[in-house]
Amino acid sequence: MKKIIVYGSINVDLAINTPRIPNDGETINGDSFYRSCGGKGANQAIAAARLGADVQMLGCIGNDSFGKETLLSLKRNNVGTTYVKVLEEVTSGVAIIVRQGVNNRIIIDKGANQYLSKKQLLEFNEKHSINNEIFITQLENDFSKTMDTLAYAKSKNMLTVLNPAPAVMLSEADYKNIDILVLNQSETKILLGIYPETEVECKKAYKQFLSLGVKQVIITLGKSGSYVFDEKHYLKVNPESVEVVDTVGAGDSYIGGLSYKLARGQDIFSAAKYAGKVASLAITKEGAQSSMPSIEEVEKYEHWRNQDEKKTNNY
Repeated sequence: MKKIIVYGSINVDLAINTPRIPNDGETINGDSFYRSCGGKGANQAIAAARLGADVQMLGCIGNDSFGKETLLSLKRNNVGTTYVKVLEEVTSGVAIIVRQGVNNRIIIDKGANQYLSKKQLLEFNEKHSINNEIFITQLENDFSKTMDTLAYAKSKNMLTVLNPAPAVMLSEADYKNIDILVLNQSETKILLGIYPETEVECKKAYKQFLSLGVKQVIITLGKSGSYVFDEKHYLKVNPESVEVVDTVGAGDSYIGGLSYKLARGQDIFSAAKYAGKVASLAITKEGAQSSMPSIEEVEKYEHWRNQDEKKTNNY
């Protein structure tokens, strides 16, 4: 199995439920406050590790209680943390999550995350060959440093996977360093000006990404599933039917499931099908990292789905 190197953010999530989003200057009552470890990078690393992947985290935290808490969470979930840097006089990253029903709005303070740079991948490469391994990143850290590191990973023949969240415009040079682009509808809208809801719109978006140099693209459509593209084929992956409890971390669970299967040598289409199941299980629980399913949970769900399909086909 290939190693997965996750270059990304490490946060503590502070979440609260609200019956509605308050107006400007208004104070309203919320409920069900909870604190948990998060950050898209840490979430994706833990999601893959819980499935059995060999994962190394590259990140930065502050020397504070939040930093200690997040580092412990990574270690408990069997994520390698040798290259997670602890910085003095810098606060750890924080995400404020406001949940209204099953939807959420998130505000992020990068904190120590903004200091992550290519240096940590260089340090990792000095002791471990990164050639042909898998590189996963997002956009919660410093943008220019992330793009610089992405380019370096590509130059070392790593399989580069970018989840452009939170989305910002990319240059043509940036796109050429991406092997697999995984993004949702809102992120597609920011990058291309297209909010894809139909097959035709997803195909249109893919053609634009392909013209920019990205050959493999996954567009996730929330409760409508996803579309998976490469130069020769495309696949509509239908959503799993589950009871939604909390969508926080769903996208990160998807990336974890996808990277786990890619590390095992599966193609993007098979990996995307599996990732959809992982993400579906994650939204049946509350929280980000706390909702990430284990390999045993996914196998149990797959067995149940297979049995259910056999019963349906026999009628």
